[in-house]
Amino acid sequence: MLFLVLMQMTVPDTQHDIPQHADPLPGFVVAVKDRSLQLFVLVNLLFTTNIALVNSTLPLYFTTVMSIQSASVATTTLTTVANLFTWRYVGVGAVLQLPIVQMLHAVLRVRVLMVSMLLWSIGFVVVWKTAIVPSLKSASMIVAFCLLSIATAVYKSFASAIVSELAPVSLRSIYLAMSYQC
Repeated sequence: MLFLVLMQMTVPDTQHDIPQHADPLPGFVVAVKDRSLQLFVLVNLLFTTNIALVNSTLPLYFTTVMSIQSASVATTTLTTVANLFTWRYVGVGAVLQLPIVQMLHAVLRVRVLMVSMLLWSIGFVVVWKTAIVPSLKSASMIVAFCLLSIATAVYKSFASAIVSELAPVSLRSIYLAMSYQC
């Protein structure tokens, strides 16, 4: 409630007067036919699949497959993986997102997404290496979660900016809605 009151008092209303009953269908038709948006959505599916894999499957992989594979090494408990996921993946991304955006702001946005995909690739290679070298399991999990967290922060910060640049101002909300359907 305090946050809501603070936002209402401090953030100015920037909404422009738009006709209440405007038909959005023609805007969707324009957006669907836009080749650059089609390409972005196709590539964006790779990023969103990676995020879904990390958020849902990677913790499960580390708790089950990794602890079964390495009987000689102390087993990975659910609590350990949950702590690593929370503090390394979620925490690192939250802390580093603003510095990353400031550091990469001058770089071409498409190149920034290329950097993100490179970080995703390296992160998944580290996950793969974790299964091969069980003696470095904890360190590998930390490095993997940190790399994947930075890749996510880079992607999330710049993907919507790219869509905003692709879209005409009048259709920006429709373009963003279509990109979020990924």
